[in-house]
Amino acid sequence: LNNLAWVLATFPETWIRNGNQALSLAKRANQLSGDKNPAILRTLGAAYAENGRFTEARVTAERGLQLANAWQNSALANILEGDIARYRINTPLRTATEPSAAAASR
Repeated sequence: LNNLAWVLATFPETWIRNGNQALSLAKRANQLSGDKNPAILRTLGAAYAENGRFTEARVTAERGLQLANAWQNSALANILEGDIARYRINTPLRTATEPSAAAASR
């Protein structure tokens, strides 16, 4: 769920992106994780941003940042700080890579 949501929210090509579907999948993944996985929260933030909901994207990414810091996952925390900066200027994420699974598993 999370990886598909990530692609649908962040892929550079518009014909792949689907903000509504990304948001639905990311919300479900977050629900299944108990709102406790910073990598999934990153995806949820990206999905909010893809839908133009930048305040919710920022708040979600900030929650992910708190969890990443609590997990002492500085790599993911740094990534989330960059995401938050983009959301503050109303810019969605664009990347063809998967969310940082390695960073999330530390």
